This record gives sequence, C-alpha cells and structure tokens, in this order.
Amino acid sequence: MSIGTHAHFNAVNVAIDDVVGKFPTYDAYLDSRVDKRDLFFLEDEETARRLYELGFPGKGEHISREEFDERKRQVELAKQTKEPDPTDLSSADCDLSHSPFLRCLAEKEEGNREGYESTIIFLRGLNELGQEVSAYIDYADRLQKEDFKQYFQGKKVLLPKPTDLSYFNWNTNAQRLNSSVNYEVMSSSSDGLQFRHKQDRRFINVDPKVKDPGLGTMRVVIATDEYLQVTIYEHNPHRTL
Repeated sequence: MSIGTHAHFNAVNVAIDDVVGKFPTYDAYLDSRVDKRDLFFLEDEETARRLYELGFPGKGEHISREEFDERKRQVELAKQTKEPDPTDLSSADCDLSHSPFLRCLAEKEEGNREGYESTIIFLRGLNELGQEVSAYIDYADRLQKEDFKQYFQGKKVLLPKPTDLSYFNWNTNAQRLNSSVNYEVMSSSSDGLQFRHKQDRRFINVDPKVKDPGLGTMRVVIATDEYLQVTIYEHNPHRTL
C-alpha cells in the first residue's frame, strides 16, 4: 500500500468513526445531511435522504449504510468486552440523598451515555433573574455537552436553556424549538408538541392529558421542592413490541 493510499484509508476511517460516535443510527446521520436547500429543490425529505444514502449529491465523505452498521457493530462489541468503570459517571461518589430528581438522573446517566436508554426531562422553575422558565431537555445530548459533575455535586442548578428541545419563558413569552442529535421536534395545532426519536422513529407525546406517551416510553412525575414541576419521559429505543 502506497503512502497516499494509506493516508486516504486512515482519513476514511476517521470520518466513519466520527460519524458513528456522533449519530446513534445511520438514519440519524442521513437526517443531519438534509438541509433547507435540499428540501426547497426536492420538496421531499425521504427523497433527499435516499439521494445522500446513494452518495449523490456529494457532500463531504460518503459513508454507506453497510460501512456505518459494520463500524457501529465493532464499536458496540468493543464496549461489551470492556470492563465498566462506574467512576466514569459524573454522578459517581456524589451524595444525592437530598434530591429525588438528581437521584433519578444518576440512575439514568449510564443508559443515556451508552445509548440503550433515552430520557427527556421536563423542567419548570425559576432562572437566575427570577423568571419562570420551562423546557424539554434531551438528557443524553446535555450529558455530551456539559460537565454534569457540577450539578450532581450541587455546585450548579440544572436549568432550562433556549437551546433545549423546547424552551419557554413565561414572563417574556420567548419560545424556542430545537431538534437534537437524538430527537426531531414535531409541533402542530392538531397533535400539539411531540418528539420523534431518530433511532426508532417513534413519537413521544408529552401532552399530560394523554394516558400513553408512546410505544417504549414511560412518563414519571418527580415530586421535589427543587423545581415547580419535573416530569421524566423514559424512552427505550430498542423496544420492539
């Protein structure tokens, strides 16, 4: 193998590893590549996704579904053979006896980090300015972007952010909707606010009046004095029935 060929081989491997590490499924990877320009010209999301899967039009390195699935399988196999280290968790060795909310997050931390569990947190409380704010938070996404040790140690309070899946400031009426790596935000006048998990494509209905939030999802209300309201949506993306 020549030096040039070897360098290209390594570059492709790095690209695949980066994609596999960032996206839970190949479909989520395809979703990330479809932009507003594609939808303007093609007028159909599925057609745009199919074109990218086939490698046309070109947009950086093309990774096939077979390459993605094989590398994902290798990564998962490596995880299974590796001895788990509980000290890697942000909640490790933290005293959470005072907080039922933080205890719940600690129980779900490993599952959200490893991808076999997906949690949406609904928080309603007061921000630093004393304004009432609420948000639906993609827990796994926040875990990747923030140091949660500061929350588990009580040095900082977990609060809604405008970058969360859904954010609302009750004082200013400021509202934001943002899809994440794991969830697509779906909002309509008929169905209300829902989130579709990008791995299993199933919907999570967060309307408290709806008895069943969705297949593979459980709604849990946390009784706590730390916030005005806390509700946890536990989603299992691997549930088949």
